[in-house]
This record gives sequence, structure tokens and C-alpha cells, in this order.
Amino acid sequence: MSNINENRIDVILTNDAINAINESIGEIVAQLPTNTSLSDDQRNQYTSIDVENRIFCQQALTEAKDTGAGIIASYI
Repeated sequence: MSNINENRIDVILTNDAINAINESIGEIVAQLPTNTSLSDDQRNQYTSIDVENRIFCQQALTEAKDTGAGIIASYI
């Protein structure tokens, strides 16, 4: 399978490193405008893609890359 990646990362983070990462994430979040997340109703409305649609999308992308250049629009 061509989509399997070998994970070669083997690092143990110190508590100081983890704290620095969390502080940096906090700084990023602080820069975001308020009320930018979805409400509970919106989260329920926008469900994830189901398996059948995902398989179709993968097949369509594969076709577009392989032989579908003249069939499927290039922006897809």
C-alpha cells in the first residue's frame, strides 16, 4: 500500500517542553477572535463524511490523477 508511512519519531518530551508547547498553543488561541467555534447545534448539523462517500471521493481523486485529466475538471 502506497499510503502507509513509517513513523520514525521517537522522542520523550520533558515537562518543561510540554509546558512550553501548551503555552504556545494558548498564545495562538488567544489571537483568535471570540465566538469562532461551532455551537452544539452546528456540530450536530455538520456531521463527518460517511464511509461510502469517502470511498467514492478517494476513487474519484485516483481517477482524476491517473486517467481523468480530460474528464474531471483540474481544480478538483
